[in-house]
Amino acid sequence: MTYHPVIIVDSGVLVAYYSVKDSYHQQARVFFERCTSNLVTTTACVT
Repeated sequence: MTYHPVIIVDSGVLVAYYSVKDSYHQQARVFFERCTSNLVTTTACVT
């Protein structure tokens, strides 16, 4: 059985993922492509 921890995602990584001009965009993209954990965030991060 593989353990997949829950990761809390804040607004910084979301902004980096969606903003191509962000200096961390590529790293955020790779993270989301490879991540097999359950990701959670708060309403404040997406509003």
